[in-house]
Amino acid sequence: MAQNKSDISTKKLTRIELELKHLKNELSLVNNENITTNDKYYSLFNDMEKEVKRRSLLIKEQNKKLKDEITKRKIIEKELKDTLKEKDFLMQEIHHRVKNNLQIISSLLNLQLKQTEDNKTHSILTDSRNRIQSLALIHEKIYQSENLNEFNLSTYINTLSVNIFRSFMNNASMRTLNVDIKNDCYADLDICIPCGLVINEIITNSIKHAFPENQKGIISLTLESDKNTLNIIVSDNGIGIPKDIIVEESKSLGLHLIKLLTISQLKGKMDINTENGTKFNISIPLKRMY
Repeated sequence: MAQNKSDISTKKLTRIELELKHLKNELSLVNNENITTNDKYYSLFNDMEKEVKRRSLLIKEQNKKLKDEITKRKIIEKELKDTLKEKDFLMQEIHHRVKNNLQIISSLLNLQLKQTEDNKTHSILTDSRNRIQSLALIHEKIYQSENLNEFNLSTYINTLSVNIFRSFMNNASMRTLNVDIKNDCYADLDICIPCGLVINEIITNSIKHAFPENQKGIISLTLESDKNTLNIIVSDNGIGIPKDIIVEESKSLGLHLIKLLTISQLKGKMDINTENGTKFNISIPLKRMY
């Protein structure tokens, strides 16, 4: 009986030893796996740290390049602004000199007018002087303008019409000029210069021919514009252009200029109404309006 108990105890010890040995093996495997996992995590961490450093260095280099590029662009931008300022100054100086030269020509014509007794010659020289003065005025306005890319056509036309009227003070003493500018219109020189010449011709014709024998009368100028079209109406309550005179067949240089500038150069439309005086209704497309 005692022997049987001893055998049982021995078997239990052997089984326990085997289990302990098995546990030791399991622990050894777990430890090895932990070591391997730790090595892998350490290696991965090192790789990630290297990648972060690499990317940080790359970002730093890119930031430096970007900063250098911004600095270069600022320098170029300043140079461009300086160049534009110089260009604007030179353009203003050119317009100033053109205006002075035109005024010299106008003054020479004034001297010639004082020495001219022939009425026809006097009229031709006066018309030529006024055309030159209308050109000189726009160059003067450009010279005074801060922005050469936009030009206030409304202000120019208002000043021009008054100047034309005053230049015929003897003829215009019995007449009244009404100017109605509905709104400001900004356009480029390709529109402003021909418009000025057209208005010069129409007002000049009204002053000279619409009111014979010092007849009293009214000359009206209306200017209105939207984003696409400029409308100019110049009218008088004088005797009117004879109905049998057709613009195409007229010998008047002024009428030819009005048609040529309006239709051919400004690509506009013109209507002449001769009832109760003369009324020019002109519509011009504003191809470059600011």
